[in-house]
Amino acid sequence: MPQDFEGEFRKVAQDLAKKNRQVLLQRIGIFSILLGMAFYWISWLLKANPFVVGAGTTSLSFLLLLGVSGAVVFLGCRNSFLKSRPEFQNSPRLNFLRLSPIGRVLHHLRSAKRRYILGYSLLLVALIHRQNPSLFTIPVNNFVTELRYHPSPPSLISPWPWKNQEKFHPLISSLPPSAETSIRSVATYISQREPDPYLQVKALHDYVIARVTYDNDVLEKSVRPLQDAKTVFATRKGVCEGYAKLFAALGQEIGLDVVTITGKVRGDLAPVDIIPLAMRAINSDSNWTLHAWNAVKIKGHWQIVDTTWDDRNNDQKKPIYSAEYLMPPPEAMILSHLPDLSAWQLTKHPISESTFEEQPLLTPQFFKEKLQLQSPRAYKTKVANKAVINIKHPSEYQKDIFAVFNPKEKHSLLSLLATSKNGLLSKPQVKPCQSSPTREDVSQVSCHLPTPGDYQVLLFSAGHETSSPKPTISALGQLSFHSH
Repeated sequence: MPQDFEGEFRKVAQDLAKKNRQVLLQRIGIFSILLGMAFYWISWLLKANPFVVGAGTTSLSFLLLLGVSGAVVFLGCRNSFLKSRPEFQNSPRLNFLRLSPIGRVLHHLRSAKRRYILGYSLLLVALIHRQNPSLFTIPVNNFVTELRYHPSPPSLISPWPWKNQEKFHPLISSLPPSAETSIRSVATYISQREPDPYLQVKALHDYVIARVTYDNDVLEKSVRPLQDAKTVFATRKGVCEGYAKLFAALGQEIGLDVVTITGKVRGDLAPVDIIPLAMRAINSDSNWTLHAWNAVKIKGHWQIVDTTWDDRNNDQKKPIYSAEYLMPPPEAMILSHLPDLSAWQLTKHPISESTFEEQPLLTPQFFKEKLQLQSPRAYKTKVANKAVINIKHPSEYQKDIFAVFNPKEKHSLLSLLATSKNGLLSKPQVKPCQSSPTREDVSQVSCHLPTPGDYQVLLFSAGHETSSPKPTISALGQLSFHSH
């Protein structure tokens, strides 16, 4: 009898310990889920960034999945709590939970075998992944990026705008052929002769845009050679991916942290004009907004570089130098460039893809001249028959702000930026707007739109330099108006 009592006692103790372990694991799981949800919501509130996924897009399916999961977890916890209380065993509230659709689902889930639940869960995940793969890849990539690179808005201002250095770095202008035998030899030559890290990056940037020519055959004939750094270095031809990879390879050779960023540009800036109609018809499903550029870490701060957009060769023998996209403020870059990973926006409050497309389209030159767009605040605006633009400028501003407009966006801002001559201004379909100061620090541009329809307004500034008798014209931005 004592032996039986001892065995029975041991069995009861083991069952009790097992039950306690199960309860503890359940509580830890529930606590982890609730803690994760709370952390996610707190981070969302602090960043004012509603579930940025991919290129800043808000995923409705992700929100729905999160909401359903939260409801199931909450009701499951509540049901388990009520069942553990004897006084609630026969309560109407518990019976309601048992008889409700969600209660029946939870009951079937508890009675179903684990392998079936696992199988259905994997099937659900596969269906969601097929519908929107970015729900899985982008959060993981964002996490890896945050863990490895720690991208954050730069608090140390770069030398941009490059005053008195708006020309090729002297090392690039006088680079001997013996220093161009390899990517490493170019990087070594620059690093040994230029101690300033910012000017090192400038020299690398200048080398890429001085030596590489944009490969228009990729757009015109859909012929895409390899875009790795070695191929681009050897052929001296490439597209944005090749430019970015060569710049990254040069920077890494001198010990810099350089990342190649993939993303998109504004739809209005896509190089569709130079693609033949036949090629556009054949590749009608192609995304012409895809783009690549770089982020480079200097003195502990990430800066953005786009060598492709600074290469304005335009098939001319002498390259047209530009440094507008050489470490500009992230606030200027996000108006035209949207990275796939929101962390590389390098802004305090990452924006969504819809917000990205709705912003006024302004160039880095607009920020360089310290201008502020007072109105309109959106890229597209509906008006009666008159488009009015108000721009605030510094009190010591010496330039004239003017604009032209044309119907149906026949010419894009990218076309103006890609040429050294403002030939588009002489086109017959391009009409001038009227400019007048409303206050000492505000200029107003008025465009009288002749007929109903869609119009594009191109903004410019004009100023005289001591070295040239002709005014220097700079593109400031682009806005769209619908006259009704």
